[in-house]
Amino acid sequence: MSKEVQVEADVLQIGNLKIVKMRSTMGAATLGSVFERYKLNAICNDCGRSKELDVAALKDKYGDDFGVPRLSKMVKCTKCGSPHGCVVHLGNLYDPKMG
Repeated sequence: MSKEVQVEADVLQIGNLKIVKMRSTMGAATLGSVFERYKLNAICNDCGRSKELDVAALKDKYGDDFGVPRLSKMVKCTKCGSPHGCVVHLGNLYDPKMG
């Protein structure tokens, strides 16, 4: 069963340069959609420290519909205390090589 994805684009023309900004109506991943399917890793923007996030605890606290991109501004590094936030990545729950 495939979902139809609608894509819209904004085009800005400056002389011979054409800049296209794509938008998808698919929406961002939510905690409910990644729970038990993916893991979430936060990576500090300043020191590069990486930490796996507890998706179950986040889902319990913020709910199924909470958007994963919102976490990037909320997660803070406990190593360096950077005020610049972290990048949150989706990862495979299981390593395909390991099973």
